[in-house]
Amino acid sequence: MEAYSYAGGHHRPTRGPVTTDSLMPNIPENKTMDVTFHVALSKKKWDTPQGKSLMLIVTNEDEEIAGHTLRMTDETDSKYLEFATSFTIAEPSHFTSLEYKYVFLLDDGSKVPEHRHGCALPSAKRHLNLNKCSGTDKTYHRYDGIVRNKKSKKVFENNDTKLKNDMEKAAQFFIRKINIASSSNSFQGLNGEQLILRLEMLKKGMEEVYWGANENGRKERSSLLKQIMTTAFKPLLEDIRRNCHKEEDTRLMMLINATLVAYCLVKQIVELSDDDKELMCKALLPRMDQEKKCPDLIVLNKAFPNTMSQMISALHSLSKTMICRPGKLSWIYIMPLIHFMDKKCIPWQEAPDDINHDAKVPHWWGIVLGEHKLDFETFKSVRIERYAYKYT
Repeated sequence: MEAYSYAGGHHRPTRGPVTTDSLMPNIPENKTMDVTFHVALSKKKWDTPQGKSLMLIVTNEDEEIAGHTLRMTDETDSKYLEFATSFTIAEPSHFTSLEYKYVFLLDDGSKVPEHRHGCALPSAKRHLNLNKCSGTDKTYHRYDGIVRNKKSKKVFENNDTKLKNDMEKAAQFFIRKINIASSSNSFQGLNGEQLILRLEMLKKGMEEVYWGANENGRKERSSLLKQIMTTAFKPLLEDIRRNCHKEEDTRLMMLINATLVAYCLVKQIVELSDDDKELMCKALLPRMDQEKKCPDLIVLNKAFPNTMSQMISALHSLSKTMICRPGKLSWIYIMPLIHFMDKKCIPWQEAPDDINHDAKVPHWWGIVLGEHKLDFETFKSVRIERYAYKYT
């Protein structure tokens, strides 16, 4: 990727892989991180013959520090083009916020600022809070939504409606590019912590770009965003419905993704029906091999080396949700895996005869899980106690 020089020269739209320039050349490499910026542009409004280029300009107050040409990285979508650029910046310990803006550069050297719904000034700057940035291998992906050079012609739409519509289109565009491992792609997609990070970065980008501190319509947009991001998991849910995990490698891959879905539910990244939650629970039932070992634990430890405690908490949250549903016993499928992951017992361990279902607080050695223990007294009720707890 080439940085833009203000000394002159014309920049035509470019295609190709995104490479990285350094914005902080004097800072040691181990104190820097790469940021990749992704935007979507309407195919109808991108008029290549006029010689437009899309620029990301880093600013400090009113001073333009550096400019970077965005490259077209995908044109396969029917309505939108994806443009991206990457550069190296200092880690948050050196500074906490990056100020930047997008402009369209024409052949005559003039610059047209992007138009942003709800902004009083057409050249309103964007901000990236670096303290909230955490990526994979020191790479953070910033999803900046749809960039446009003209004001919408729909004069009767208020700004909140325009923001919601833009967010919906941008989220649908970018979520299709997050390739989750499933039978539809021979399980060659993202999984584990890499997938978690990518989903969280997309969610954070959409929230900061499309509502930020503006509370108007936040609840509606948040609900819509969860619905859109949930669509990324449809192939996975279909695999579980069709019971496409007869092969062990396939089953273990879906176990990873089912654990990840539980985490996404806790973080309100996705939303699922009770029926889908039951599917997740069933997919989380571990299996033992002929050597009396549990391969599920090995796979999960590899997939979530830095977030295992968060995964355990997520599974507890999913089990609590299902305990509160009268007649739903699918939470029992999760309990063995929770016990193993939390290291409160090991596969094939003899269960002690220590149980009392009739006590006010049901007692069973398997629910004494220390830090992550389930509060069965809270969830115990006349409606479900005899039906559920009796058979645990």
